[in-house]
Amino acid sequence: MNSRVTRIFVGIVAVSATLMVGCTMSDSGEKSSLKRRAGAEVEAEIKGRSSEVMDIMATKGKVTEPGPYSAECADGGQGGRVIRHPWSLYGVSNDRLEKAMQNLLAGLPKRGWKIVESGTDGSKNQNQQILAVHLNTHTQMDVRWKKGLDTNRPIITVNMYSRCFVDTSQNQ
Repeated sequence: MNSRVTRIFVGIVAVSATLMVGCTMSDSGEKSSLKRRAGAEVEAEIKGRSSEVMDIMATKGKVTEPGPYSAECADGGQGGRVIRHPWSLYGVSNDRLEKAMQNLLAGLPKRGWKIVESGTDGSKNQNQQILAVHLNTHTQMDVRWKKGLDTNRPIITVNMYSRCFVDTSQNQ
């Protein structure tokens, strides 16, 4: 693996580990309790972040319909949940999708997002990828521009994840 691919792989593994666990560690290295929140509140937060990302892209096209959903997270038996929101933007040219990615790179930091990694994803098609974390909410996302060079249509996929939490609206 070349060093760029290795850095991207390490970044993906780090973000994935955080997404799966979603917990913070105390100074002593022990897991702290997960934040307790209502699932509907977290879902609304993730929907809002997704809308924000769409606004930053400033590109009109077709968007996939499924909304956010709740799933278990790997949290050491604390009963945690994570809200995931995968969606895609498609039906527009690669030129417009490229501009959407440029808009994200320029606009995300202005809206409280930290870009953890950006560049190609190491695939044969050299798809562009942005890994980012919202500094206030700790929402994380993986955005990929799949250029459609392998006979598929060009598309931007967005996978957004909340921090792991204990859902106070569920009977535990």
